[in-house]
Formats: sequence, structure tokens, C-alpha cells
Amino acid sequence: MKSFLTPVFVGRSEELRQLDNTLSAVQGDAGCCVLVSGEAGIGKSRLIAEIRTRAIRSGFTTLAGRCFEQDRSFPYAPLIDMLRPVFAQGSISDRLAALGPMGAELAKLLPELAPHLPVSQPAPRLESEVEKGRLFEALLGLFLHQVEAGPLLLIVEDLHWSDQASLEFLLHLVRRLAQKPILLLLSSRSADAHAGLVEILAGLDREPIAREIRLKPLSRAEMAQLLKAILDQPQELSAEFVEAIYALTEGNPFFAEEICTSLIDSGDIYYTESHWRRKPLSQIDIPDSLQRLVQQRLGRLSQPARQLIDLAAVSGRSFDFTVLQALTGHSDGQLLALVKELMAAQLVVEESAEQFAFRHALTREALYGQLLARERQILHGQLAQAIEQIHADSLEAHLEALAYHTFEAAVWRKALDYAQRAGEKALALYAPHAAVEQFTRALTAAGRLSSPPSSATLYRLRGQAFDTLGEFDLARADYEAALQVAQAVQDQQGAWQVLLDLGLLWASRDYQRTGDYCRQALGLARSMEETAAIGHSLNRLGNWLMNSGQPCEALGYHQEALAIFEALDDKPGLAATLDLLAMTSNQCGDWAATVTYWEQAIPILRDLNDRQTLSSSLANVVQYTLNLEHAYEAVSLARDIGWRSGEAYALGTLGFTLFTLGHYGQGLVARKQSLEVAEAIEHPQWMAGGHIFLGQIYTELLALAEAEAHLKEGLALAKQVGSSWFTWVGAGGLASVYIWQGDLDAAEKLLVDAPETWQPSLFATRLAQIELALARQDGVGMLELLREILNIVAPPELAIGAVMFLKGPALTLQGQALTLQGRWAEAEQVLRQVAGLYETHGICHHRLWRIYLALGEAYQAASQAERAAEAFNAARAHIQTLASAIEDEALAENFRRRATAMIPPAQPLTLRQAAKQEFGGLTRRERQVAAVVAQGLSNQEIAHELVVSVKTVEAHVTRILSKLGFSSRAQIAAWAVDKGLASAPQDLDSR
Repeated sequence: MKSFLTPVFVGRSEELRQLDNTLSAVQGDAGCCVLVSGEAGIGKSRLIAEIRTRAIRSGFTTLAGRCFEQDRSFPYAPLIDMLRPVFAQGSISDRLAALGPMGAELAKLLPELAPHLPVSQPAPRLESEVEKGRLFEALLGLFLHQVEAGPLLLIVEDLHWSDQASLEFLLHLVRRLAQKPILLLLSSRSADAHAGLVEILAGLDREPIAREIRLKPLSRAEMAQLLKAILDQPQELSAEFVEAIYALTEGNPFFAEEICTSLIDSGDIYYTESHWRRKPLSQIDIPDSLQRLVQQRLGRLSQPARQLIDLAAVSGRSFDFTVLQALTGHSDGQLLALVKELMAAQLVVEESAEQFAFRHALTREALYGQLLARERQILHGQLAQAIEQIHADSLEAHLEALAYHTFEAAVWRKALDYAQRAGEKALALYAPHAAVEQFTRALTAAGRLSSPPSSATLYRLRGQAFDTLGEFDLARADYEAALQVAQAVQDQQGAWQVLLDLGLLWASRDYQRTGDYCRQALGLARSMEETAAIGHSLNRLGNWLMNSGQPCEALGYHQEALAIFEALDDKPGLAATLDLLAMTSNQCGDWAATVTYWEQAIPILRDLNDRQTLSSSLANVVQYTLNLEHAYEAVSLARDIGWRSGEAYALGTLGFTLFTLGHYGQGLVARKQSLEVAEAIEHPQWMAGGHIFLGQIYTELLALAEAEAHLKEGLALAKQVGSSWFTWVGAGGLASVYIWQGDLDAAEKLLVDAPETWQPSLFATRLAQIELALARQDGVGMLELLREILNIVAPPELAIGAVMFLKGPALTLQGQALTLQGRWAEAEQVLRQVAGLYETHGICHHRLWRIYLALGEAYQAASQAERAAEAFNAARAHIQTLASAIEDEALAENFRRRATAMIPPAQPLTLRQAAKQEFGGLTRRERQVAAVVAQGLSNQEIAHELVVSVKTVEAHVTRILSKLGFSSRAQIAAWAVDKGLASAPQDLDSR
């Protein structure tokens, strides 16, 4: 039979031009995503097929996947379509070796790859989002590996039937396409977009490299061209005939093709004398629906072909030759003949030697809709049996199809088994939407059985999937159902686990309920006398207490859990407990214990190869130890496992460490990278932290406009996500900026609602309150606010990080408060102490200049001009050191100018001060001692000469050596002669 498909693209010249230009741009490394949308039958697939042909001619490699109606519960179905041809060519082992560690991730989608992977030690499972990130990076890595051979065209058709996990990856891919020679070409029906697809399409709208081509119905003139082309007519068709077809099809080209095919099949249009002719329009029965068209076409098929097409319709949009052969019992020749009959009827097309598909999804939908419910059940059951027989050794790869067919066949016990396994597989592939559908099938199947098994596990698993999706009410209902079932069948272990699940679930809504469930879980664990369960329950309850503002009470629970896991030699339990103890000790202000616990956890985590928790622990402890090696390792580990949120956090701590150690440019870069990663993965908490900590760095560098912008953005995000920690840290930082800018009222407005009770998250806020009191010259208020902080940072064994960023700033403000009260000697002692702390560790130049500035102000207030000048000079020196380490010249110059302007201008020197400055800072008496030293006198002789004690002379000589940087009396003598002091000692009194 002649094919009557449209031979030309009528009305699509502009779309072809746009896509041709896109192909050219992609060849120049301008990655792009194009969504072709429109109603069913409008020509999306035809347009994509034409572009695919042109892309291949231009040297593109093409990979294509298609979504089918049953694929919403089949994770990554269209991507699996893309992957199989890649590994079908050449050596699988070689291809996996080229991908490195990411090859193991792809085996999760293609189990047949597993035998070709090298045997390695299994790593512990990571959080689902991290695992999903690794899989996404593996898929991305595969596509990037493909472009090494040339530009790549990726096609995914019928997104309206896609599973959610595939949609999420495609959006992830679009965000990484820039400057890559990849064109992602998608298609979707505009009217069939479900909620998940709408969300993804909204995400695509925000990406600058993504655009949409909407295919519109053909106009009457274009329909006339289409029909003329279909019928290969040299002359124009009658307006009457065109109008009749257009009225039915409303410009839909697929429907027009189908009508023409049907009219030719029925003889209403016939070929004679080298031309197509038709009966008078009044004698033609034009089908008014696709269902009628299909019925007419089916009526002309042989009975075996009709049976085959029914099986194919139940199988799905595409069907497997081997499966149909197993079902029908036909030989290769017989089955091929029947398939050719279906192809001649323009119902199906060949995709490969083993795969055939319906020419259009609408045809399959119409065929399936015509089957009786009982017919569909029988055929679904037959298909399930065939899949079980053919793929008996690899059922894992076909769980989704088996779950679908056994469920539709009402084979409930098998449907329960396959759907539960498919749901668990979906959870393992981080596809919670698909998991929900599969577990719902399983629960429905269980309800249809006369003696159903306990459904507690199914409810709990579906609750986990709903929880992952943020569906609180649905998750709660499932967890409560699971708990009820577990209690009814006296499954204490199951009930205990669900109690913990409910506790975690309620943490986002009602933290008091979380505590109630944690206590119930602990009580049940103790009654079960299950030691490990007791340990985990203690940790969960302790963590709840810490987050409820009772960290010191929480310590006891974690310490009891630690003893349990030590007795059990449970390494994972030990590591988790030590991590919790570290965080809880931090909240209690016991920073020495905080460091100790993390340092105990780290080697255990290394032994366990728990890279996610190890990265987190290293990043946490770095904030106290300033161990740069650990900071870099934390970043590297997060990147190795594809943990993007962990990478953002680790980069933040790396930036903190670099900045503290004086690597200001590198520290700023790391902080910016942290924020970029957080923004790329849309992690609002780390975005808030990134902006806030960048704002703090810019504040330290006196770039106040940049600091204000970042702190405002971070504070808004912190409030949006409900993070009290970042809210108060951000408020304190922004208030400090307002104080620097002289806007004290704005600062006070930010700080007015700060809680009165102390907690570590308030440290930045408390410091800002003290800075505000300083700006208002309120020394008494400063000391009152400082009292609690100074008690906390008093222990001498504080970790370096706590000294630098907690104790140091508090002591500096204490010194300034004492200066305001006229207690200059005490102020000098405190400020000298904090300067010594920083100088001992050789870090924090960005703090030292402010300490010496405060010290100079104290001396100036005490009328000690010479000592004030010395302190101010030291402040200038540290300003210069800091400015020279800032790589951004504009930023460095701004800091140098602003900081220097804060130092009081030097007063005119008195004759005595000028002499002291000329002679290396030596006082008049010290210059006298240096002169007589040059004369070779001993300390005893000098004491007699100057009428002072020997101890006084020794003290003078020691200070001279220190001020001049000398180590011997000979150096003093040479210096005195050089300065002309030794030749004229009698003139010293006048100088």
C-alpha cells in the first residue's frame, strides 16, 4: 500500500530555519535546549525527525528517548532508551573504564552493566539527595564524554508522559549546557502537562539557553498545500474538499493524513489515468473521529493481524518482537508477515530489528480504548507471563513493566510483589514520585487479596516517599497507618522504626510532637531490650533536646548512647554519636570538647569510608582548628561523591580558614564559589549563609556597600527558610555595617528583638549590640553585655578558631569599654592580651589593626602621646600588610583609605618626641645609658656614673636591646657611636 505521509513540511519553514540556526550555534559550543510543544498530532515528531536527519548530516551524534503513557512510574525510562545504544557499540568494559567511578552509578539504571564493573569495596549509602546528585553527574559525565567525538543531539519526546526523576535530570542538564556542543530537543503536548511537568517547564523558562517552539494548527491555505502534497496532485484541490477536511481536522496534519488514508482505503479516493480522483463529496463518508478511522482500518486487517495489534496496543507505544512471538507462537516468517501487514496499514513503524512502535501515540490510544475491560485484563496477563518467561534471569530490569501488566491484569499477588519491588527500586533511584505510584499499586493489590500480608512496610515506604516530596499530610497519614498495623500485629521493631519516622516528620511542623515521638521510641526500645535501638533512640532524643535549646541536657543522652555503641563495637553508631556529641558540645559552649569529639569521629569515618559524614566533620572541625589541609579535603570529598550541598558548605569553611590565615584573595574566592554552588542547586539555607558570610568578609575589608547588599540578601533568605541561626548571625552582621555607616537607629531596629537568654547563634548579635553601645559611648552598657560572653570564652584551652573569632573580638570590645570608663591601665592590659593571642598564632591581621587602633585610643585618652603614636604606627603597618594581601586592587585601595582615615592624625612632635623618634624610640635616660655603654663601662660603673641601681641599669640595657633589635652590648656601642652619642655624652641633657 502506498504511504500517504506528508512529504513536505507545510507551514513549518520558520521553525526549520530556527532549528537550523540552533544546530549551527551548537556546533560553535553554544549549548541550547529547545522544547517543541503543541497539541497531539500537530507535527512535533515529524519536525524533530527532520532536524535529527539534518543534525546527522552535520556530524552530530544523536541519542533519543521516548516517554510512554505507563512511564510515569518507570524512573529514568527515556534516559535508559538513550543509554542502551551507547553501550551497545564497542566494548562495554572500555566505555565504563573511560567513565571511571561514575560507571557504577550508570549500572543502577542498566543492571546489565554490573558484570563489566571492577570489583570494589562497597561504599555506605549516602543521603538520597547526594546519591541522586551522583547519578545526575554520572549521566552528565556520559554525555560530556560523548561530545569529545563531536556535537551531540539529545532528543526526548512526549515529556507529558515522563517520570519526574527524568524531568529533574533534564532541568539539571540544561543548567550545565552552556558552552557545550549539545542540543537538547524536547517535545510535549501543551494540553497534557501534569503538575510535575509544569514545574519543570517553569524552571526551563528561567534558563537563558532554553526556548520553546509552539506548533500551531495549519491554516486553510496550508491545509490545502498539505492535501495537495499528500495526494501528489499537480493542480489545486477544490475549495469544497479542502474545507470539508479542514472543518473536521481544525488544521491538525496527523488527522488529515489519517482521513486521506482512510478515504483511499475505502475507495472514496482512487487512482486512475495517472491522477488521484474522488467521488462527489456528497457520496463520501468522511470519518469524524480518530476512533472511526481506526475502526475502518482494523476492518481491513486479517484476523491474526488484528490479534497482534491488540496485543501491541496493550504492550504500549512500542513493543518487543520477541515478546509478541512468545505470546502468539508464530514463527519468525509468520510474525514478520503480520507486522508488515500492520506497517502497510500505516499503523506501526519499525524502530529496530527487535522493536516496533505505533506510528503515532493517538493510534495506540484509540486501539486500546476500543478493547473491552476483560480483553485488556487477559492481554495484560499474557504479556506479564511472556516477560517472566523471556527475562527470567533479569527480572530486575523489567519490574516496572511487570508491575504495570500484573496490576492491569488483576493478578493481585504478583502485582503486590512486583509493585513493592518496583517501588523500592524507585526509592533507591531517588525517584519518589514513581515510588508513590508503585506503592499505591501494591497497597491496592494487597487490599484485593483474601488473606493480605501485613501492610505496615508498604505504608511506611510510601510515607517515606511522600516525606521526601514534602507531602506532610500524606506522609503523616501513611506513617500513622503503618504504626497502627505494626501495633495490631505486635511488630515492635516496626512500630519503633515508625515512631522515629514520625518524630523526624513532625520536626518541620511541631517540634514538641517530635520530642513526644522520640520519647515513645526510646521507651519502646527499652521495653524491647534492644540495645542498638536504645542507642539510636537516645541519639534522636538528644538531638531533639539540643535543637530545642537544651544542649547540656542532651549531652547525657548522647554519652549514654556512646557507651552503648562502644560496648557493641558498632562503628557507624560510634561515628554518628561522636558527631552529635561534637555539635551538642558546641551548643553548650564547650569548644575544647567539640574539637575532641570530631577528632575522635574522623578516623572512624575514614575506616568506614563514610565520605559524606567525613566531609561534614572535617568542614565542621576546621572552624575551630583552622587546619587548611582538612578544609581542602572536605571540599574534595564532597566533590568526589557529587554532594553539591556539602561542597557549598565545605567551600564556605575553606574560605573562612583561608581568610583567617591571611590568604584574603583566595578566601574571598572560596566564599564566592560556595555561594555559586548553593545558587546552582537552589539550596536556600546555604545561599543565606553564603551571602551572610560574604557580607562579613566585606565588612572586615570595609567594603560596606557590598557588605550591606550581601547581608540584606542573606538575612531575607534566612527568614524565608526559618533559620534562627542565620537570622541572628545575619542581623548582627548587618547591624555592624549600619554602625560603621553611622546609622545607629537602623542598627538598633535590627537588634531590638534579640532574645535575652544566651545561645551561640546570638554571638554575632551580641557583638553588634556591644558595638552599638560603643558607638554611643556607653562603657557601662558594654561591660554589662560582655559579662556573659567573657565567662564563656574565659577557658584558656579554647580552640584556635574560638580564640580568633569569639574570644578576640570580645576582649577587644572589653578594652574599648574600659577606655570609655577611664580605666586605661586595665584597657591596656586587656588589649595587649588579645594582641598577644593573635600574634602568637600569627594570624588575623584583619583584627590586629583594630586592636592597635583601640590601644592607641586608650593611650591617647590617658595622655600618653608617645605610646599612642607607637600603637597607631603598628595599626598602620597591619593595615598595609592586609591591603597588600588583597588581590583586588580596588578593594585593597578602598580598605587602605578607609582604615587609615580612622587613625587620628599625628600631633606635631615635641623636641623630646622628635629626639626619641630620631634615636629608635629610646628615651633620654636610655640614650644616656647607650652612650656610657659605648665607653666600655660595666653595669656597676654605669650605675655609679648615673647614680642609679645596678638593676635599673640592667633594665635599661634590656629595653635598649629590644627596641633596637640588637642582641649584644657591642651592637649598642657601635650604634651609639654612629649616632654621635658616645663622642659627646656631656650634651645628652640638652637633646
